[in-house]
Parts: sequence; structure tokens; C-alpha cells
Amino acid sequence: MFKKLYMPAKHELILISYDIENNKKRKKISDILLDAGGKRVQKSVFECFLTKSEMEKLQDRIHKLKSKNDSVRYYFLCRECLKHTVVDEPENPEAEDQKNVYVV
Repeated sequence: MFKKLYMPAKHELILISYDIENNKKRKKISDILLDAGGKRVQKSVFECFLTKSEMEKLQDRIHKLKSKNDSVRYYFLCRECLKHTVVDEPENPEAEDQKNVYVV
């Protein structure tokens, strides 16, 4: 089902992707993004609706964790861009992931 995204007032939509070598650091960054209200849209990609000050704090926390070989990208999407964004995903992406889990 296709759906549109809507941005709360005084917030920006930031698409955050990362490539982190260390598993513990990768998990920690994922947890930080989830705690900030981020929505995981792919394994290492999050959508976050944040104010400017929230974003600055988030960037600072993540920067302190990453090593020199790690990469984190922040893509800021304007309100006009968001109007043209269409999402085609399952109603509950987490449930889709669980369908592919097998216990042997």
C-alpha cells in the first residue's frame, strides 16, 4: 500500500544511513536512533523527525561513537521534497522481518 509522509511543525525529516564496522558500536548507534524516535526503514537506514537542537545532540552522540573508518550520512529532506515522497512497504515492516526468522 502506498502512503505519504507528513512532517510535524518545527521538525525536519532526516534520513540517516550508516556503515559501522564494529557490531557493538553499530548496535549502540541503532539504539540511539530508536531512542530519538527514529524509524528503521532498512537495516542501516533510519527516518527521524527532529528539531534542529535534537539533531545537533544526536549527531554529537553518534560522532563520539564512530571510528575513523565508519561512515554516517545525514540527508535533510525539505517539506517540499516530502510532498513528493511515496512509501511502498508492508503495513508492519517489523512483522515482515519476523516472517523470515527460522529456528533450527
